[in-house]
Amino acid sequence: MSKAVKVSVIGAGSAQFSLSIVKDLCLTKGLDGSHVTFMDIDADRLDMIYKLATRYAQQLGSALTFDKTTDRASALQGADFVLNAAYVLGHIVEADMRKRAADKYGYYHTGGQFGAYHQLRLMLDVARDIEKICPNAWLIQSGNPVFDGCTLMTRETGVKV
Repeated sequence: MSKAVKVSVIGAGSAQFSLSIVKDLCLTKGLDGSHVTFMDIDADRLDMIYKLATRYAQQLGSALTFDKTTDRASALQGADFVLNAAYVLGHIVEADMRKRAADKYGYYHTGGQFGAYHQLRLMLDVARDIEKICPNAWLIQSGNPVFDGCTLMTRETGVKV
């Protein structure tokens, strides 16, 4: 007999990634009766993923249930597993603008000086939220840089990464 769990997907707005996860969860019979919470800051993309996942699960006859939220803290409530797929895009767009400006004026651009700072900051923030809200949950990190992020979170928090 399987035990129902709660899986929270942080950064669920990617159709390709989230639907691949939904497919795997739906096809895993040991997860029947489990619940998936999708969280993303983009409400439109979040709504699309929620609708697609619900329809897909119904068509497969899966016993999974879903909900959605733009609030990370509420997504983490009661989670047994947290899949962090969130990706900070703003700094990439900003770096691209700097690169284009440098190229326009003939300067060499090596990229942002802070590298993956914003991405790593987000990973650490998620891990710290997990410590407070669902300290027994397992964190599965899928947004890059995975190795650096997992090392950071393991060193700075007590989360099971």
